[in-house]
Amino acid sequence: MKIVSYNVNGIRAAVNKGFLDWLQSVDPDVVCLQEIKAMKEQLDLWLFEEAGYPYHYWYSAEKKGYSGVAILSKKEPDHIEFGTGIDYMDFEGRNLRADFDYNICHQAIDIHDPVRNKNVSGFLPVEREWIGNFMESGFIDSFRHFNQEPHQYTWWSYRANARNNNKGWRLDYGMVSRPLEDQLKRSVILSKAKHSDHCPILVELEST
Repeated sequence: MKIVSYNVNGIRAAVNKGFLDWLQSVDPDVVCLQEIKAMKEQLDLWLFEEAGYPYHYWYSAEKKGYSGVAILSKKEPDHIEFGTGIDYMDFEGRNLRADFDYNICHQAIDIHDPVRNKNVSGFLPVEREWIGNFMESGFIDSFRHFNQEPHQYTWWSYRANARNNNKGWRLDYGMVSRPLEDQLKRSVILSKAKHSDHCPILVELEST
């Protein structure tokens, strides 16, 4: 995934200066914009869709022509969060969050049948290598930090009674940055919660 962050100092002015042509030449998957200085209704949104970004989210300041952020994406995020709940920041349109789920099993221990699933998306060698490299860049798989037991899963297909037979995948990770390693208290899978085909995970850190 290619991600661009860009303080455009006014998205309308940037568009008039060739921003969209530049964007298509760089071709990122996700674009995070700051200082858009415009309301959503002041923009020709179809221009961004035509440029290849059907998913676009705008969080403007209450004051016209001031601040504001946006996210453009080729892929639909799993979740969008507007603002922080902190009034003085949200009045200025400073925070917009998009979540993308990587849905990958890291190791053979994380999937019920690693041999038969070796060519299935979510357990492909290239995907496993990617998530391994991601962890090595400075993150801890908090669950495996404490628990090396097999048959610990967070997702089960709705088919073939998979959950009752515990034929699952561990797709949900609590990644913790390495400087927090000494503060890790526990990391568990809450498998008794059955509101979804996934179950929750919990990570607990000691306060400093």
